[in-house]
Amino acid sequence: MLLLVLAIVTGFSRVYVGFHYPGDIAGAAALSFVAAIAIHLLRDRLDAIPERLIKVYGRLLRVAPRR
Repeated sequence: MLLLVLAIVTGFSRVYVGFHYPGDIAGAAALSFVAAIAIHLLRDRLDAIPERLIKVYGRLLRVAPRR
């Protein structure tokens, strides 16, 4: 909740100082929302990625010559 409040305050402050247009902030918020929903829906499939990387890392350690 705190991060959401900080994101909103940051968005308003960037519009206030003229660094961004309001549409930029609204677009970024919408894109963030869509990305969060996609990650939430795909979390079971995404959990497999680190597991595979750990297995590859383990294989590389077994193959690499030791000093």
